[in-house]
Amino acid sequence: MNALTAYIMILATFFLSACNSNTSSNDTNMSSSSANSSEGSINMTALPRWQWNQIEYAGGFRVMGGKVGEGDNSILAYSPGVFTIDETKNTLFMETHDYEQGFGEINLPELTLSEDIHDFIQADTVIQPFQDIYGTDRDVTGIGGYFRVTGLYKINNQLIVNYMNWYDAPGTETDTTMIFKDASNLKESALIGPFQLEGKAHAGGWISPIPNEWQAKLGGTHISGLSQGSIISRLSVGPSAFVWTPTNELLNASVGGPLQTITALDYSLAHILHDTSIYDQQVDGTDNILYNRVEGKKNDLWTVVSSAAYGFIIPGTS
Repeated sequence: MNALTAYIMILATFFLSACNSNTSSNDTNMSSSSANSSEGSINMTALPRWQWNQIEYAGGFRVMGGKVGEGDNSILAYSPGVFTIDETKNTLFMETHDYEQGFGEINLPELTLSEDIHDFIQADTVIQPFQDIYGTDRDVTGIGGYFRVTGLYKINNQLIVNYMNWYDAPGTETDTTMIFKDASNLKESALIGPFQLEGKAHAGGWISPIPNEWQAKLGGTHISGLSQGSIISRLSVGPSAFVWTPTNELLNASVGGPLQTITALDYSLAHILHDTSIYDQQVDGTDNILYNRVEGKKNDLWTVVSSAAYGFIIPGTS
């Protein structure tokens, strides 16, 4: 396939239930202070629980695979597919070919309701040429090798970039985040980093806003998580979600540093997500569960090849 295909659907890869939050919008400055009044005016226990039958397909589009920057690998073919939408301009920020992982901006075409990708409109207008950062004199990632972008999010005209060392076998890498101070001028923008999200590879991926009515309850304005990649021992073995507030320590920073988070959902290799009605983890063993090695028992909840690509809390729900 010559084009990276992106599907836009109203579909949660997983749904973080805020009722169980004690378990171990772009360009909008959402503060905890504004959330306090929002929570006080809403009966949180009366909010409905979201149901799977409420999923509605909204359509899809395609992304061109051709040249979008100056580098040899400044193409969108073989991009890992991490992107964020700028709703104010109706554009996409994403990264280039896996070998480069450069950053730029393209147009967001209209969605096509068809489920046939050949019917999709192709995004083919470059708004900002893609910039190669890693390994250049602009590099502030702190990553020594195998750089991989894992999350993008635009807020207050700044572009947050989450990333990882794809082959961090010891699980010792702590650098997770950098920020473009001017998302409207990626070529000349100051880059600040590296930052270290608490939770490391469990937290440093996708980013989504917390609805106003839940911000005070959860203790932050956004959630982020990551449960895909290599080296399972350093990943969340189940969907993860960490609560934080980018405006507190990130957006106004002039140098990198730690970023505080609150763990809302997380699974270590020693305590994997599994169906306790089927498996006794101490008896069956982690590998047996993840690889479906126990005769007569079927693990269809979370296996060694499972991952959660994105997560969000649905506004107006419990």
